Amino acid sequence: MQTFGIGYEHQRFDNSDFIKVNLTNVKQSDRPLYKSALFLDEFEVVTPYDISSVMHFGSKENAFSAQYAVISAVNPIMQYSIGPEIRSSDRPLSSRDVSTLNRIFLCTDRCSRDLPCMHGSYPTRDCTHCVCQYGFSGRFCDKLQMANRYNVDGCGVMNGSAGYIVSPGYPEQYPRGAFCQWLVQGKSRSERVRFVINSLDLEYETVIRSDRCMDTFYVWPHGTDVLTKSLSCFPDDARAVVGRWHTTQSNWLLIELRTNPWGDAPHGGFNVSYETIDLQTKAFRKTSHNGKSESRRVCLAPAVGE
Repeated sequence: MQTFGIGYEHQRFDNSDFIKVNLTNVKQSDRPLYKSALFLDEFEVVTPYDISSVMHFGSKENAFSAQYAVISAVNPIMQYSIGPEIRSSDRPLSSRDVSTLNRIFLCTDRCSRDLPCMHGSYPTRDCTHCVCQYGFSGRFCDKLQMANRYNVDGCGVMNGSAGYIVSPGYPEQYPRGAFCQWLVQGKSRSERVRFVINSLDLEYETVIRSDRCMDTFYVWPHGTDVLTKSLSCFPDDARAVVGRWHTTQSNWLLIELRTNPWGDAPHGGFNVSYETIDLQTKAFRKTSHNGKSESRRVCLAPAVGE
């Protein structure tokens, strides 16, 4: 993509809002590769920071010692989405990479506004339908693709502008062999979703530290084109993401839980609170302690991108 004049994502002027760089673990000759730009270019002004871009270095790229990370996310939940190391070989570009190239070469300018691609999707070359990301289907990618596979209650699109999402049976042990997805969908493009993981308790006793967890818990706050890494099941890693509020860069949030059919250790699963934000009115709705929905005014920097 450098051939098309697109620079490294981790060198953006605003990179310090999203990543931290440990230059002490980078050879002197490679350190210029991590130097920040002096300003945002015309495309970056309207494009959110893409931590999963093919033009973003991985967490340990150019590391002097592979034991330590060079790049770490300011927001711990995004540590699982850094760079092309998490991308599959058949889809090396993130959805925002594709959107950027389409915008540069005016590939989809001729597409009608009657093709409102949703959930991180983008128009096909002939403008007949949208190319969907993981979890979605339909001409506009507006449907949950695997809804017919859910095998526990409470899955699907969440109702209301604020509430809670919990694992089946929470706070008791969640069922084995479960598959469920929860979608929080804003009513307009100007809305965003704020959420916090209140608790995260998954089976880890039978997992080697370097292996993938048997029970997988995915949270996609910035698009489902990043699928490779689920949140870690180990308690010390879970503590890094629990209790911190996060804001999506689009008007939706997708959460997924898959549990191992053969697990036997008792664990309580997860509890997530969410609330929607309207960037035009600078107001959000949240669930108060008495269970009622209330509105408050907040000061937020407008986010861009869907």
